[in-house]
Formats: sequence, C-alpha cells, structure tokens
Amino acid sequence: MSVPDAIAPEVGYRTWAAGLGQLWSVRGPARVRWPRSEPLRATCLRHPPVRPFAVRPSGHPAPDGSCTCGIYGAFDPWNVDISTPRGPWTLVVGRVEAWGRVALAPRGFRAEFARPVQLFAEPWWSESTSRSVTGIAAAYGIPIVLERAWSPLMSEPCQ
Repeated sequence: MSVPDAIAPEVGYRTWAAGLGQLWSVRGPARVRWPRSEPLRATCLRHPPVRPFAVRPSGHPAPDGSCTCGIYGAFDPWNVDISTPRGPWTLVVGRVEAWGRVALAPRGFRAEFARPVQLFAEPWWSESTSRSVTGIAAAYGIPIVLERAWSPLMSEPCQ
C-alpha cells in the first residue's frame, strides 16, 4: 500500500506527555521528544538501525502502509488516545498540523512531519502544572487555550 504526500496539512488532535520543559510522545516503543523550533519527523522505531550510532533507522520511510509507524493525529478531539503518563509527567491534549507522507484512516492519520499548534488547559490541573504547561507552550511558541474555550469541541455530535 502506497502512502501519498499531503499537499495541505492535516489538522488533528493528539496527546503529549509534558515534562522537563518539553512535549514528548506518550505512546510508541520509545518516548520521543518533540523539537521546539522545527517539526518532528517520523521514523520507524520498530526496526532498529543496522549500524550502532546510525542517525536514522534503516528500513522504510514513515509512515508506511505495511507498518504502524508515523506521527498519529485524530480528526476529532474525542478520538485522541488517553494514555496517562506516569508522574511527574502531565498528559496534555492539543491540536497538531501534519504533512508529508500521510496515511489516512477513518478516525485519524499517521504522518511524516508534524508540529503542535495549540495546547488545551484542563480545569483539574494544579497551579504548578498550569505554570509548567504554560511555560512549555511559550517555549514552543504556541497558544494554550482555556478549557472552557475548547470543551465544546469534546461534545460528540449526535448520530
């Protein structure tokens, strides 16, 4: 199965683990740090490098139609993967733009490149968590949206 290049970015929702002043992928075989000043580029982490110190794992480009690799995003906020990271990490929901090679699915996509564009504040966060996530959003140069502004998005439409 071939994966086409996306001309316009896909916009979706996902979760991150927030910690150490950065955003990290919550799931996958390894916790991946999202860069602050450039997009994250997907690599297949299920296939180890052939050489020990290889910069990019060998094998196929990500995403690939015959693998589960790629940067995930959900089309609707109620379809994000809620995998709670262990402390001291905080789960953060946000909006992401993705492009390059994109594999589409009914509820979302897997992409080659992605960057966070918005984080959503949760009402149950402690003051220190709010400060930490606000600092992370500032470091990435993206807005943090208060819960009351984005919670209507979480109301799944009637079928």
